[in-house]
Amino acid sequence: FTPDVYTRLIERTNENLWPLHLLVLAAGVGTLLLFYFGRPRVASLALALIWIWVGFAYLIRGYAELTPVGLWFGWGFCLQGMLVLGLGVAGCFQSPARQAGKLSWWTGLFMVDYGLFIHPVLTWILAGTWTRAEVFGIHPDPTAMAILGILLMIAKGWSFCLLAAIPILWCITSGLTLIGLESALAWSLFAAAVLALFAMVLRCASGWTRAAD
Repeated sequence: FTPDVYTRLIERTNENLWPLHLLVLAAGVGTLLLFYFGRPRVASLALALIWIWVGFAYLIRGYAELTPVGLWFGWGFCLQGMLVLGLGVAGCFQSPARQAGKLSWWTGLFMVDYGLFIHPVLTWILAGTWTRAEVFGIHPDPTAMAILGILLMIAKGWSFCLLAAIPILWCITSGLTLIGLESALAWSLFAAAVLALFAMVLRCASGWTRAAD
């Protein structure tokens, strides 16, 4: 598909769903605050609903018309939502306050800020119109990057390794797509994937070490 077809999908989605953007943006900030103040189960439900919503509303109903990848990742996002909810109910998440000041906390916070605020503004500026801006909770790119940041702050050990897989794969796949469409924003997706992969290796290695002991 061409860049015009791709951007038209983004534009059509924004036109159809506005002003839902404001609600999901508030939900993203609220979810992080719920985790921070010790309400992981409620926060996990909110995070799960965001994953499922983006997977169904954008990927399955929209992006899948352009490529089968949209359908595959759409169901993957729905699965991701159920995993987040299950692990949250099981008590596998911690408050971001426990990571405060650590490198993973700062990295996660930057990724959250990028997905929630910086990426939408950059896409708005580059496209020249707000109708082509990509927004957290509506479009998959900022959603995946922001939630990877949240996971860096809340997910412990193997839970991070499990939950980071699908958003990392999406970041790589979408980044390759954007390279084909000659978009400079591809590199932000690759950067998010590399940071998350590095964290995954460290946490999985830590899990193996504890298991060996």
